[in-house]
Amino acid sequence: MNIRILVLGDFQGVFPAKLKKKLEKEEFDLVVAVGDYAGIDEWRPYIMHALSNSRKGEEITSPEKFFGKKEFKKLLKKDFEAGKKVLSELNKLGKPVILIFGNSDDGWYNYPFIRLLNSEKKKVNFIKKLRNIKNTS
Repeated sequence: MNIRILVLGDFQGVFPAKLKKKLEKEEFDLVVAVGDYAGIDEWRPYIMHALSNSRKGEEITSPEKFFGKKEFKKLLKKDFEAGKKVLSELNKLGKPVILIFGNSDDGWYNYPFIRLLNSEKKKVNFIKKLRNIKNTS
């Protein structure tokens, strides 16, 4: 018996329509999704700021201070919604999906070796509702 495994990852908040269409024609038994489910383009200026300041040895402003409290809260919500859409699309593939979390998936997973990065209840509860998703946390 052969098992066909589809490995996907690095969505950054978008499940491409071309990929979705292509997968409709493919046969596979299991999906392994390797992370970076959420993500929005609006994070890019902050990432560039953090990288630049890090290289210079300068202090890195917190994202909340960088964007402002109100805007940061809006961006977190938008990022969460983007991750939900990607995970929902993975679930719709109709096959078992094993999630492996990436470096931009903080809050979706309890990292066993870093106590500061605990999962967020709303994110974990969302994943629990997706019947084909097998959360590794």
